[in-house]
Amino acid sequence: MLSLTIEDKNIENIFLKEFHSNKKEFFSFIQSSFNKLKNNETTENENIDFINLQITSMDTTWDNDADKAWNDL
Repeated sequence: MLSLTIEDKNIENIFLKEFHSNKKEFFSFIQSSFNKLKNNETTENENIDFINLQITSMDTTWDNDADKAWNDL
């Protein structure tokens, strides 16, 4: 069991007007929003990891001793 006191008037108005004081819908929205946030963060972190792998790969390729002849061109 969870009991909350809403002290923010904006949130209270959202709860009353948009969710018609329906706690189940309100908490379902919060849970859904949280899950979307976490999924977005995971996707963003995966993209950052992929970019870092690409950068590392490019650095290794460009610093390759066998390709030094291309540097003079």
